[in-house]
Amino acid sequence: MPLHRGALRSDGASFSVAVASSVCTWLDAGRPHCRARASWNYLVAPNNDGVLVTYDVTRLMRLDGPRRFLVTLGGRDHVDPATVLTEMTYSHPMYTPESVAAQQLLPTLDDDRVAFAGAYHGWGFHEDGAASGLRAARRLGARWPAAVRSAEAVAC
Repeated sequence: MPLHRGALRSDGASFSVAVASSVCTWLDAGRPHCRARASWNYLVAPNNDGVLVTYDVTRLMRLDGPRRFLVTLGGRDHVDPATVLTEMTYSHPMYTPESVAAQQLLPTLDDDRVAFAGAYHGWGFHEDGAASGLRAARRLGARWPAAVRSAEAVAC
């Protein structure tokens, strides 16, 4: 059990509020930077240690239609309340030198019946979770992608 605690250690969490909306005032305020849009937009506000990030989900997912869908982190006050679709609070593990070093122990916890997976096996990104899930599945005997015979392949 001590090995499990050391490998699965957590040095706390940070919390962030994500606001899904159809308008974000800092992107739509007519400032010169508003003409330079991207799928991920960030603003370092003066006199603030935080960073404001707005994901343009409409662009990311190539959605058609007149309505925009935006997700803003760290800037609830920059979103028009009348355009808010929903709010979500997320917690993220804090990464410290000790917790990153403990990640090296994670594979030692796996056996033939249990394998651990999650974004905490990397830097907390979705891709880290997907990669660790694949490693866990392989540890338990799964093979992916499965071999596909050429007769079964379908052209895109």
